[in-house]
Amino acid sequence: LQITLTAPENEAGFFMEPENLKKLAKFEEEIISDPDVTSISSVSFYIRELNNIMTGKKEIPESKGLINLLARYLKLLRTTDESNEVLAKLSNEDFTQITITLNVFNSENNRILAEAALRKLINRINTSMDKYINDFSPEIWSVDMRFLYLSEILTSDQAKSTLAAIILVLIISIVAFRNFKYGLLT
Repeated sequence: LQITLTAPENEAGFFMEPENLKKLAKFEEEIISDPDVTSISSVSFYIRELNNIMTGKKEIPESKGLINLLARYLKLLRTTDESNEVLAKLSNEDFTQITITLNVFNSENNRILAEAALRKLINRINTSMDKYINDFSPEIWSVDMRFLYLSEILTSDQAKSTLAAIILVLIISIVAFRNFKYGLLT
């Protein structure tokens, strides 16, 4: 799953500010504790990892030094032909938009998340987004989401067509038998 966040009023450098990254880190910490989320890839995650290597503290640093360093690395990655797709899409050029990538897996049956489990996970993610990052205009997307929506549409259409068939058979039976009881029994 991907979650794309957009800065309010497209403020340049918004996702390079420590206070915004701290909000994002709190959200990510709650999400990674979910048993169906196996890993996270994001600007905040990599900044915390860099800070852990440099200072031994896995947190967003107060100074912008490491944040600027990561921003330079990401800009450099975007310009290379062999750029890692996941790393290159972490942010846009001016850090007004970032993308969090979540690797998900059904922890109950050790399989890919099916429709119901995916819907439950998305609801849990939406709850966490409302709590921590709702002001960042979050949007969840992925190929799996397309299949989830397609499945919901098919289920809805199937229910409607089954109901229509039952009503039509009832009407035809009532007309053929000229009796409501026999039509209902049919």
